[in-house]
Amino acid sequence: MNDEYSGFLFGPDSDQPSSAGVTQKRQVLLVDDDEITRNVVGRMVSQVHDVVVYASPKEAKEAFVPGTFDVALIDLGMTQMPGDVLEAQLRQEDPALVTVLITGRLLEEGDERAAGFDFCIHKPVEMGALLQVIEDAVTLYDQHMISVWPERR
Repeated sequence: MNDEYSGFLFGPDSDQPSSAGVTQKRQVLLVDDDEITRNVVGRMVSQVHDVVVYASPKEAKEAFVPGTFDVALIDLGMTQMPGDVLEAQLRQEDPALVTVLITGRLLEEGDERAAGFDFCIHKPVEMGALLQVIEDAVTLYDQHMISVWPERR
């Protein structure tokens, strides 16, 4: 897991898309039971990518179709189902999916709840850091696609 991304929800560049060169829109799943986070993070991501947002991890799981999403942004502390449980279920269905833990919790080094995630970003989220982690996640997704689903290339 990569834990270098952290920042503030509203920073100096919070209204500006990342200057990183994203060549095509990607499909991003956002699952967070906090309405403010869903709205703000969803708005940030939608400036660059297509985003589907769920408040309920159970609804996200029920609607999930393997191969639909490149990246999943998942909150850890949700009431219906912990984010790490949802992440494991989605990854089992789609091994190419890249997962990003979004959390406001301070996790100890080696915390097993974060072990399955590819990246971690802490709340409050700063737009530049969020878009950078998604760009890195997309790069990893493309690498996964070569090894997991070569026929989809």
